[in-house]
Amino acid sequence: MIGLGTIINTAAIIVGGIIGHFTGKLFKQEQQAALNKSCGISVLFIAIAGAMQGMLHIDAGAVVSGKSMLVVLCLAIGTIIGELIGIEKGFERFGEWLKIS
Repeated sequence: MIGLGTIINTAAIIVGGIIGHFTGKLFKQEQQAALNKSCGISVLFIAIAGAMQGMLHIDAGAVVSGKSMLVVLCLAIGTIIGELIGIEKGFERFGEWLKIS
């Protein structure tokens, strides 16, 4: 069916927006900003991956890219975990310690 990917993408964006609306209040402002950054990086990665011929292949007459959404999911989960454990502050403290040493 022509346009099925567009319909699925639109539905996923709407569902994700609804979920984000109700769960967004669970995250601190810093965590929300970090998730926005990771999603932005993910979009850039997907765009670059789409441009790279090595990641694209033709399957049954259709151009298919591999596992781009898995990268988005991994970045989002990694960002949440990093924010929860305060990894950025840890790196900042380590950098300050290196300056003193």
